[in-house]
Amino acid sequence: MKDLKKKALETNQIREKLKQLIQQTLQEALEAELEEFLGYSKYERTDVDNYRNGYTSKTVKT
Repeated sequence: MKDLKKKALETNQIREKLKQLIQQTLQEALEAELEEFLGYSKYERTDVDNYRNGYTSKTVKT
């Protein structure tokens, strides 16, 4: 019975680690895709008035 409980805990730990690994891999892939699409990385300042983070004042015509 103890072996079964130990194996169940190990299985849950492996499952959780695998979940974290997949999540991290997907997040890094999405960030790389966005960086390639935009042409600049997160927090990088460019000559363009639009940034990936923060905000700048804009004028809206109505």
